[in-house]
Amino acid sequence: KVVGWYSAAYRLFDLIVIFPHSFMLVLFPALVEEYNTDRLKFKESFQKAVRIFSIVGGGIAAGFWYFSNGIITLIYGEKFYPSISVLNILVFAFFLFFINFLLSNILITSGREKINTWNLFIATILNILLNLALIPRYGAEGAAWATVFCEGLLVAALCLQVRKVVKQ
Repeated sequence: KVVGWYSAAYRLFDLIVIFPHSFMLVLFPALVEEYNTDRLKFKESFQKAVRIFSIVGGGIAAGFWYFSNGIITLIYGEKFYPSISVLNILVFAFFLFFINFLLSNILITSGREKINTWNLFIATILNILLNLALIPRYGAEGAAWATVFCEGLLVAALCLQVRKVVKQ
């Protein structure tokens, strides 16, 4: 049951990741070009992208939080009522994923794929360890908090590394 409650909420997360991917398909070529030819324009584009990704990601997260009860019961029915609390936690990860996706692509734009890969690898290992620690005691909500924590830590790590890219 617990796996199903988490999976129901997480499937919505899987749906949301389409948005930052779509935005990046449009932005990535321009960011690469600007990074290689005009760093000032690159910095301006990056700042605009942060605002857009924050507004859209925050708006989606807020919408899912506000309508979580209706979304879960409409899609999955009353049996998945415990998924509502899981979704209410995961909405923070929705927002953080938008920022992470942008920052990861900035590292890739600047030729720092290895750093990005290591960040993702460490976050994945940490998520597994946190799940092992939190799920037995807190169930699906523990898994959701592990996801949020890892996404937040990833934002912090990526911000430190992207700052170096933008300052160049």
